[in-house]
Amino acid sequence: MTNPTTSTSEREPEPGPALLPKLGRWARRSLAPAGLAVLLFMALWQGVVLSGWRPDYLLPGPATVFSALGEISAAPEFWQSLGRTLSRAVTGFGLAVAIGTLIGLAVARSRLLRSAIGSLVTGLQTMPSVVWFPLAILLLGLGEQAIMFVVVLGAAPSIANGVLTGVDQVPPAYFRLGHVLRARGWNLYRFIVIPAALKNTGPGDFATGGDGIFFGIGSVNYRASSTKNGREEFAPLTFSTPWADLL
Repeated sequence: MTNPTTSTSEREPEPGPALLPKLGRWARRSLAPAGLAVLLFMALWQGVVLSGWRPDYLLPGPATVFSALGEISAAPEFWQSLGRTLSRAVTGFGLAVAIGTLIGLAVARSRLLRSAIGSLVTGLQTMPSVVWFPLAILLLGLGEQAIMFVVVLGAAPSIANGVLTGVDQVPPAYFRLGHVLRARGWNLYRFIVIPAALKNTGPGDFATGGDGIFFGIGSVNYRASSTKNGREEFAPLTFSTPWADLL
């Protein structure tokens, strides 16, 4: 008994060539609008500079800015500061997600906590992050801990509100299903509530904490310049190329 054979015309097409049209459509839908937006922004920027609305030392053109950025990137301090900034972003956002998620789940689970600190979390979310920076300097000193404090305190309330909103949107049938499956306490939230809440929590709920993150990681980078009475004195990092060229 012989196996049935298929002709060449009946064979399925190879998946390789089919990817090219998909990549083309993705580029037109995603990359083209972003590139057009960048070009429009650059053209508007250059147009404002050519109008003479502000002097060159206050509002330089794109060519001046990118030239200064190229000179600064040649300095080792630039990459050290960039690494420090990325470290702040990753560490601060990770702590904010952990703290905000725990607060959001606790408030969603307890009516007492919702009545006690629910409005407080919302109030903290609406406060600008710059308000916390003087307090952080007074409590923690001028260093990485103060900046991390501002990052976490600026982003955690927004994440907590996002998680709280996601839990509130979980259908009641999911909770009844958990009770039927005898899921109680942490198991109910681990296997049912948290996965369902994450589906209802969009990226925008986490992105609203960007104000505190960008303010914290965008603060002045400091280095230990001297030691006095057992404490490190911090001074701003300076470069040979003036930062005014980048503003």
